[in-house]
Amino acid sequence: MIRLKGNERLFISEDLIGYSDELVKQGTVPRRVDFLFLGFGYAIKNELQPADDYERHPLISTLSIDSKMMMPIEATAQWYAGKRGYPELTEESELLTLICSIGIAGARELQKRWAVRRKSQIQMDIMQMLSQ
Repeated sequence: MIRLKGNERLFISEDLIGYSDELVKQGTVPRRVDFLFLGFGYAIKNELQPADDYERHPLISTLSIDSKMMMPIEATAQWYAGKRGYPELTEESELLTLICSIGIAGARELQKRWAVRRKSQIQMDIMQMLSQ
């Protein structure tokens, strides 16, 4: 299994920056990267195709994320790649891109899903997603 060991930077797509900033400003999620990770989980659960059209907007270094949190994300991304029939990942940069592109795909769907919802409704939806 490949691990992200260097100073890679997680990224989100430019089209999601404004929405993720709004979620943070409202206190719906603590950080933009949390929205990316929610998107990652949503995409995996709903078997979404990773996004392939985006402009990268760097978020934070992977070293800023607790390794106990990153390890399951790294493992899940590699498992998902195999499940979808992608070639085996061989480099950290491929893993980083896959994690973020899966997260972007899910975050885009969540943005649509939450378009007319308020903070409390979004937080309730997040709680329901986590309990399933």
